[in-house]
Amino acid sequence: MSDVVSTVSDASVELDEALAPSSVEASSLTDAPQRGETLEVIIERIRARVANTTKHIMEIGSDLKLVKDRVSRGEFGNWLERHFGWSESTAQRYMRAFEVWGDKAELVSALEASAIYLLTAKATPPQVRTEVETLLNEGKPPSLSRIREMVKEARAAVAAEKDTPKPHLKAHAAAALILGYAGERGTALRECLSGADAAELLRALRDGLDEGVKARAAVCNLDQDTADEGQDEPGTGSDLSLSSDADVGGIAMEAAHVEHSGHSQAG
Repeated sequence: MSDVVSTVSDASVELDEALAPSSVEASSLTDAPQRGETLEVIIERIRARVANTTKHIMEIGSDLKLVKDRVSRGEFGNWLERHFGWSESTAQRYMRAFEVWGDKAELVSALEASAIYLLTAKATPPQVRTEVETLLNEGKPPSLSRIREMVKEARAAVAAEKDTPKPHLKAHAAAALILGYAGERGTALRECLSGADAAELLRALRDGLDEGVKARAAVCNLDQDTADEGQDEPGTGSDLSLSSDADVGGIAMEAAHVEHSGHSQAG
């Protein structure tokens, strides 16, 4: 137990020293605006301080990662609370900024702290950071309001993409629907689909559902006795109108049958 306490204590001392205000920071407080200074001088001083803020964010993030790696598991939150009154989420913002842009601190020095935290958040799509880096390299740092718009638009695009069914998933869903209506005629459907043209099959399905065309009653090798009895099962009756999804299976087998017959005759 004493070893654990010692480790936490050592790490605390190191971080306290690392985060102590430097002499540069202290002296900068005496750099108060003077009467007669031009706006250009004041602007440059503000920019320098913003750059220092970004630099300090990265340095704090680096130090916090060092401490987190050294303290006992589960003690990091207590350590933060004891020394700074911070939550772990606050520390994560510093560490995340360092992890993402620690090697580009100079490039992103024109961005204010809020922009740094927003852009390096896990929920922010990486393409936004790439776009911002491009603008910074061109000497056109975006404003915080513009960055917020970029992040909002990118997150909305990601959410919309997640909500849009992928083509292969839609294909599987359609196949499940067709197979569900095929029922015991699955073997016949398999034979019909063997060698069928996929594009033509899809076209026939769409035409059948959109235009309500008629499907032939007898397809492939359906039981002739069932057809003779005139039972009105889906796909086995005479000239069933394609007025509902229940005819999807019949359409699939009809389209496949046409293609299959064409290949057989050609042989």
